[in-house]
Amino acid sequence: MDNAAAASTMASLGNFKYEPDNIRWEKFITDGCFYKMLSVDVDAGQADMLVKFEAGSECLHHRHAAIVSTLVLQGELRVREQTAQGEVVKTKPAGSYSYGGGEVHIEGAGDETAIIYFDMRTESKEGETEA
Repeated sequence: MDNAAAASTMASLGNFKYEPDNIRWEKFITDGCFYKMLSVDVDAGQADMLVKFEAGSECLHHRHAAIVSTLVLQGELRVREQTAQGEVVKTKPAGSYSYGGGEVHIEGAGDETAIIYFDMRTESKEGETEA
């Protein structure tokens, strides 16, 4: 997304209110997975989005290219990670906050629809300071 498109997205979300039944969800990569971009700032390396997983659905194996904060707004997020000891499943109920990234994993919902807020930030560039 270029800066003009990002500015347009930000302007259209100026009055965004979290009402899950009224969000215009976009289809994501896998069945039962949807997203809503909230903001993108390419120059700053920042993006915020909501992701919705229908009950029992999940995404593909992936790794985040940025530091990611998540807040589970509804349902339960299940994160499957492969370790040397085998698969580990982390269950994060509504209200759970996480910070990190880098490991290969799969995210998805438990037995009911899950909605998660994702805040993604690239590391600051050399010579820059963080606020």
